[in-house]
This record gives sequence, structure tokens and C-alpha cells, in this order.
Amino acid sequence: MTHRTRALSAFVLPLALCLFSCTRIGSETAVQASPESRPQEETEEAGFVPGMVRIKASEDLYHRLEGNGLRGGNPEMDAFLDEIGAESITPVFRDLDPRFAKRHHKAGLHLWFTVVFDKKLAVTRAFDAGKRIPGVDIIEKVPDIEAPKEQVVFASPLTLRGEGTGLLPGEPDDTRYREQWHLRNTEQVPGFLKGVDVNVLEAWSKGVTGSPDVIVAVLDGGVQTNHPDLEAHIWTNPNPKRTDEYGKDLHGFNFNTGVTRIDPDNHGTHVAGLIGAIRNNHLGVAGVAGGDGSDKSGVRIMSCQIFGEVNSPEAVLNAFIYAADNGAVIANNSWGTGPAPGPDMITESFKTAIDYFTDNAGCDDEGNQLESSPMKGGLAIFAAGNQDSEIWYNPGSYSRAVAVASVGQPKKPSTPITANGSTSPVPAVI
Repeated sequence: MTHRTRALSAFVLPLALCLFSCTRIGSETAVQASPESRPQEETEEAGFVPGMVRIKASEDLYHRLEGNGLRGGNPEMDAFLDEIGAESITPVFRDLDPRFAKRHHKAGLHLWFTVVFDKKLAVTRAFDAGKRIPGVDIIEKVPDIEAPKEQVVFASPLTLRGEGTGLLPGEPDDTRYREQWHLRNTEQVPGFLKGVDVNVLEAWSKGVTGSPDVIVAVLDGGVQTNHPDLEAHIWTNPNPKRTDEYGKDLHGFNFNTGVTRIDPDNHGTHVAGLIGAIRNNHLGVAGVAGGDGSDKSGVRIMSCQIFGEVNSPEAVLNAFIYAADNGAVIANNSWGTGPAPGPDMITESFKTAIDYFTDNAGCDDEGNQLESSPMKGGLAIFAAGNQDSEIWYNPGSYSRAVAVASVGQPKKPSTPITANGSTSPVPAVI
């Protein structure tokens, strides 16, 4: 069995949603919006961060912009920045680990910039105006990523049925395991179809319960790192680099605020628990990769906080780079922005970040697999969506990512079925 196969068989991950919109430079010129065009313009603005675009510069433009702030010695660029009322132009990928400078440069991370401008100006107008600038190879609107909202269906102990709820060989003794209908559905919630679950018992019966060699980066709200059902499975950075008034980046990083302090969040902690909550500890729930009860089992959770009171559009991009450079081989993403016109229709900056993680996780700066890593390359896992619809969602629809559907509890055949074969409503478990 290869390293990659072994790592993939170590866990099952549940997830959530996605994003889009990117344009390569063509010959179009900027279009000044007339009053009649404003309704269409407002529609085109939906789902994107106001007052912001991203650009990928040519090497020549990069050298002009580097360290020069808003004035890089390029007349066309300076005129564009003046036209849109630019307030700043800053690198997208920041505070990069110098150990991996070679692959950062190869991936073109240094070429990406965020342009912040007057929010009174429609993003579409700035987007159109930027297309004509020599040296701007790509310009894109910035998707507005929202933190997912939990839609969890609980099987209360009061509704547990006696039939089929006894522990089978290999099942954990966690006090609330029997309520985790997505792991083993014994019809704990009356009226729902018995046996509709993720079949995790088959993996557990083969001894596949999660390995500490596998580091899973949870790109989400902050994980409660001292949670009693998670603490032993939280990743600890063997070579912490970042230090601020809150200390070192021991368990991950808060990319939203740019500090080491991770703010515990219900959704981020919930997702981490689904993945790696300690099994067989007579406490709480059982994570699908939560180990076998011994000290040296179970995956390790790296908290990459990308959601908070105010969300930074650059947080998720930098989180992918950090995760790859610090040993994670799985990136779990339970979030998104909504539907897209088709597969692979995501912003180029997101492709850059996802590709970097996919190509470089578990490797040294030369691209060789690290002895400490179970995999060469990483897996970026996204949700297929929680809308109960057969429609493209991104980044899950990106061909280099893995999309995972949530698990619902379909009711018995007497329940009306919708056209796409699901019940309505279908509860999600993200």
C-alpha cells in the first residue's frame, strides 16, 4: 500500500460549500456605467467583496510595484489606481516561511496583489478598467466567503430506541456515540431510514481509525484547542515561527486577525470533532479518525482560523500556504459562497492556493516527500453544498479538489420524494 493510499484510508471527512469568477486579460476597454446599466451592475456585484479586486502582475510590473506602495513607476497602473480611488495595493500572500522560498516563487505567489479602492465605485467598473493595464495578467473580483451556519440534527437520548443501539464489536464507548446517527444509523430519530450512514464501522473494523502522522488543517472558525474531547489530538508546531503578544503559533494561526491567538468557534470546533474527537475515552462523541483509544492514535488537528467577527478575504489563501508549509496533508473546508456556472470556474487566486497545497504538502522545498509525512502532496477537501440541489458549487467543483456530500437522514418510502431523489427538507451534518 502506498503512502497516499494509507493516508487516504485513515479517515472519512464530512464537509460543506464554495466560490467563483475570474477573467484573464483580453483587449476589452473599461466601460463607464450609465444609469440604465446599474441594475445589471448590482446583479454582477452580488457575492463579491465591495471595494476590492485582485491582480496577478507580470514579473516586470511586480518589480515596479514591490515596496513602492501606490506608485510603482508605471503610468498606466498609476492612472488606473487614481481612477478607482485606490487606497492600497498589498501582496495577497504575506509572511511566507523562508524555508520554502523556492516553491513559493515557482508557484508565483509573489505576483498576486490586492487592490483596495473606494467602495462607492462598483467592483464591476474597477474590474473592467483594470483589464486594459499592461502587465496585469489576471484581474478578478474577490468572492465573499461567509462562515457556514450549523444545520445539525441531534438524536436526543430521549429519542434513542432500544433496538439496535447496543454496541457492536469495534464500536467506541464514547458517551454520546449512539447519538451520532451519521456514523451508525439505527433509526435513533424515529421515522428515518435505518442504515443510512457513512459506513465508518467497516473502516474501524479493519483497524483504520486515524494516524498521528496525518495532520488535518481545519480552515474554518477557530478550534477550541483545549476541548477535553480534542486536546490530545491537537497539532503542536514542532518549529513555531510566528510570535506576537499572544505567543507562538503552537496549534495553528488566526489568519483573520493576523495573530497567533485562535478564537474558539462553535462551527470550527464541531468540524474538528467530526474528524478527530477522541474515541474510546468514555466522553462525548467519536471522531471518524479519532484513534483507537491509545495515546498514539488519531489524526492531529491544525486550526487555521479564517472566520471571525470580520472576515479577511485573504485569510483562506494564506491558510492553504501555511498548512502545506507546516506539515498538513489534508485541508478540510466546510464553507463556500454558492453556485457557479460550471466546474473549474473559480478565481485564479484560489486555484493558485489550492494547487500549492495539492502539489507541495508533505514535501520539502525541492519537491521530495518528507520522511515524516505519510503523503507526497495534499488533498484539499470541500463540500458539495448544503442546498439540497444538483448544481455546481465551488471550490468543490474544482477538478483538483475533492468534493464530499453531507449525509442526510432520508425518511421511509412513505415520505414524498423530491425530483432529485431527496426528501425535503434534508438536514445537513456539517
